[in-house]
Amino acid sequence: MSSGTVIELRFVRNMLRIFQLAYKPLCVCLCLLYLYGILYIVFSSDDEGPEHSKTEWCEEYHPKLTYDECADVAGW
Repeated sequence: MSSGTVIELRFVRNMLRIFQLAYKPLCVCLCLLYLYGILYIVFSSDDEGPEHSKTEWCEEYHPKLTYDECADVAGW
């Protein structure tokens, strides 16, 4: 075996070790990112929809009108 082959094998072995060390933290970070995304979707508040705020606006400013009449007045 020539000395060039030994140096190449050592280089390849060192590169594989570096990739293995970098792969594990990358996988952990990716899993944490997915977990954050799932938790964000599950716990994000979606109570203030556009229809909900329009209904409240109609009740506040035109309580005697129906929703359709109020929407006509508001121009929706």
